[in-house]
Amino acid sequence: MFKKDGEFKFSKRGIDRVIEEKGSTFMALRQIAWNVSDDEDVEPDKIKLDLRKYRMDDAGNEVMQKGVSFMTEEGPNELVHVMLEENFGDTEKCIKILKNRSNFKDAVKAAYGDKVNDDTFDLRDII
Repeated sequence: MFKKDGEFKFSKRGIDRVIEEKGSTFMALRQIAWNVSDDEDVEPDKIKLDLRKYRMDDAGNEVMQKGVSFMTEEGPNELVHVMLEENFGDTEKCIKILKNRSNFKDAVKAAYGDKVNDDTFDLRDII
């Protein structure tokens, strides 16, 4: 990612969430377009989801550290699945987030089949 002069450009686009902080260091999940400035247009497929550590320098500027940019759209989804399978994420909070998705009821019906028989149900009745 570094150019010969040690400089590279990136632009934050879309998602910009701090995951954790400690001292002057933080980890962020961001959508980033590489090698463009903030005012440049970029094709949507050139914007990558990026998980990276940053530190704040003495002047208060963010300095990129090690991290990864996902190569495909499937990568972040698979990461979520693996993290859930490995018992990461507070179950109650995960359910509260999932229940607000537009496809929640259809997904529950697909997962539980005949145990769900109408459009209004209490998830506790089928688990």
